[in-house]
Amino acid sequence: MGDAQACACIEVILGRLEYLHQRYASAGAHYRAGLRALKEIGYIYYLVRSVEGLAKVAAGQGRLVRAMRLAAASAHLREVNGQVWRPIMQAELDHALAPVRQTLAPSVATAAWAEGQAMTLDEAVAYALADGEAAEP
Repeated sequence: MGDAQACACIEVILGRLEYLHQRYASAGAHYRAGLRALKEIGYIYYLVRSVEGLAKVAAGQGRLVRAMRLAAASAHLREVNGQVWRPIMQAELDHALAPVRQTLAPSVATAAWAEGQAMTLDEAVAYALADGEAAEP
């Protein structure tokens, strides 16, 4: 691993640690830092992990539509890139999304999932890096 790639991966790992401690602002900052670097490097595996991490952060922050879109985008990116997710990673995402699925109206959740699934890699990265979010339904 080159220094830039290693540093980007460390940012993603730090993002996960911060997320697990419910320090969502810090987790988001680490995931976005890793994602910006990974976008330049093109390391898809950790790029997708970053998008998924930001989905979990959004869920923790109560940004439900954003969480659903990012989770769908990461699932789509994993699928098109042939990535196999470890069961613990899937369980962690399912746990983070449980309150999202319980709270969002089914029509809103379905629409948000479809929007995320339709994102290209570049669109998903741009959306994941966007700090601000318009008011959610």
